[in-house]
Amino acid sequence: MAQRTPLPTRLHMIELKQQGLPLAQIAQQLRLSLSCIKKLWRRFRHHGPRGLQPLSCCPKTSHPQQTPEAVRKLMVQIKRAHPHWGRNLSRASCAVATPSAFRIGAPLNGS
Repeated sequence: MAQRTPLPTRLHMIELKQQGLPLAQIAQQLRLSLSCIKKLWRRFRHHGPRGLQPLSCCPKTSHPQQTPEAVRKLMVQIKRAHPHWGRNLSRASCAVATPSAFRIGAPLNGS
């Protein structure tokens, strides 16, 4: 995974741009890709100094792919009642719409 550009470097990039240096020269001087410099400059223009803050990589909602707690509890109950059933049979016996058999594997395995 690529490293984030440190905030002092981002601020230095803005100073250089405000001094009139072209983005390509700034990229070369700071040893960053031109696309990175363009992205940071665009964010600064649209959002001001707060646009330079690192963005979170977390989803905006909490775990959109997570199995709902009610379904997880039901699947655990089924697995306890029928310990030799696999994911597909456990899922088939569930009366509610459930996630794929692959996604329900973690709750059944105790993860």
